[in-house]
Amino acid sequence: MKEQQVHLDAFEHYFIQKQNRKNVVTAVKSTASKFKVTTKSIYKWKRTFDWDGRESLRAAEVNKKLQEKTNESLVANKASYLSMIHNIFGKYIEDVERGVRQPLCIKNANDLVRLIGSALFIQGEGDGDKPIKLQFEEEAKELDNLFKIAEEGNEKSNTTKKKSP
Repeated sequence: MKEQQVHLDAFEHYFIQKQNRKNVVTAVKSTASKFKVTTKSIYKWKRTFDWDGRESLRAAEVNKKLQEKTNESLVANKASYLSMIHNIFGKYIEDVERGVRQPLCIKNANDLVRLIGSALFIQGEGDGDKPIKLQFEEEAKELDNLFKIAEEGNEKSNTTKKKSP
């Protein structure tokens, strides 16, 4: 049997039914009804013209295009979110420079880890601060010690300044 336009049109209808999550029996019945032929004829066309193979290839193409569109949308959303964050941060810096806001203060290693973790998370590199805490646990302890030493030095300096007339 040579494939004719009616067979191609019937496949298109069958394919759409399958993409709309219809089972084979329902898709075959719907196609038979639309093209005014028996379900036996549709099953014969399905077998003869390899509708299952064609459906599989076509569905893969559709899914690939859908995935590309989804990826484009995700990239656009991430770019938009990063732009918003940059704008908010830019306004914050302007406010600090004008004296309207206090600058952020990194008081300990955990603050630094959270800041770095947030930056990496926004860029898709990790899960917030969790991997950084695990990866840099020793460095974080050393940083905490440095923060404590610096804080003690600042306290001594402030005490000395207060005692001086």
